Amino acid sequence: MIIKLLKKPYVAVVFSWLILTILFAPILYSDYAYLDDAHFLWHNSDHSNYTIFFSQGRWLTGILLNKFFFSISTIASIKILRVFAFVSWLLFLAEFFLGWKKMVIADWFRKQAAFY
Repeated sequence: MIIKLLKKPYVAVVFSWLILTILFAPILYSDYAYLDDAHFLWHNSDHSNYTIFFSQGRWLTGILLNKFFFSISTIASIKILRVFAFVSWLLFLAEFFLGWKKMVIADWFRKQAAFY
C-alpha cells in the first residue's frame, strides 16, 4: 500500500520532507558552529569571506553568502542561516520530484536511450 502511495509525486514529496525534517531537526534547536563558520564570522568586517566562489565563477553564491554572513554576528544566529538553507533544499527536492514525474510521463528516458 505504501508503494502505491509513493508513486504519487505529491505524496513522495511530503514523505521526503517528513523524513528530512526528522533527520535534520537538530538545526532548529542546536547552537553549533563548524570551524569554517567561526572563520566566516571572524572575517565578516573585512569582506574576505567566500572569495573562492568568485574565482570559481559562482558569483551569485558568493554575493548571497557574503550578505548572509555579514548580517549575523553570533554562532546562535547561524541557526537562521541553516534553516534558510534547509528550506531551500526542501523546495529543490519538491521541484526535482515533480520534474522527474513529468519526464517519466513524457517518456523522455526511452527517447534518449533510442538516440544512442
